[in-house]
Amino acid sequence: MKENIVSITDLQRNPLKSLHGVTRIMRHGKTFGFFFDPQEYDEMREMIEMLTSRSLDQREELVNREIKKGKYKTLTEIAKKHGT
Repeated sequence: MKENIVSITDLQRNPLKSLHGVTRIMRHGKTFGFFFDPQEYDEMREMIEMLTSRSLDQREELVNREIKKGKYKTLTEIAKKHGT
């Protein structure tokens, strides 16, 4: 994710040109705010939800236990078996 940086003055002159992707808005050399286009915002929100989800940690622990028991194979094991 590439961050664009724009002054608040430039933003006021031409917002359509200034705001795209992730944009840091500066005022007097300090961060005033951020703009996220909808797709970037949704991706960031999903990532935060995923990283803070307890159920994700629980599922990961379960899968790791199942791999140790031999019920599942890792992607690396499958790749070695098929020579890729």
